[in-house]
Amino acid sequence: MASDPKHPKVGDQIIDASDLKLIDILPEQVIKLTKLRDGFEKAAGAILNLRADQIDALGLNPTNIARLGTILGEEKELGVFQPPAEKLAEMVKETRQQRRHDIAGILSESANQARRRAERSENGSALLGPLEDLLNYQFGPAEAAALTRAKNAAKDKAAAGGASEDDKAKPEDPKATPADPKAENSKTDK
Repeated sequence: MASDPKHPKVGDQIIDASDLKLIDILPEQVIKLTKLRDGFEKAAGAILNLRADQIDALGLNPTNIARLGTILGEEKELGVFQPPAEKLAEMVKETRQQRRHDIAGILSESANQARRRAERSENGSALLGPLEDLLNYQFGPAEAAALTRAKNAAKDKAAAGGASEDDKAKPEDPKATPADPKAENSKTDK
């Protein structure tokens, strides 16, 4: 059974903080705020327990003391809401991450399946046409990375003055490709 939304428990999905006066401040303001240490409640209680004659004798402002009592009550109520609100925010974030993981899996599976099916079909390009955005999303980064690697390799080769004498002396195996480790190993084994 869910708890009262005005008195939430950690794990509740309904939190009603409408009775609280919440504020929103900028991060640069947050770092300027004074931090309280543990035990502040006892220190505040010492002030709140003063009698009127003691307040006068100490020269304390009665308005500030009344305000302290109000703010202390608000702080205590906020302390009830913070853990459930943090847990709810965590659950929302984790649920969204899981949904995005699920979406990524379906996109990947669909793109790979469509590509395989198109490779075996006579009208593969026509089949893939409606999925252009999907294919660009799924395979675009890998294609861009391969293009960048090829450009960098060409630059390195040009900077090194072209092919070395050893490369010119050995005829390339037409079956071997740079992405084929078996072919690379077979050259070194001979």
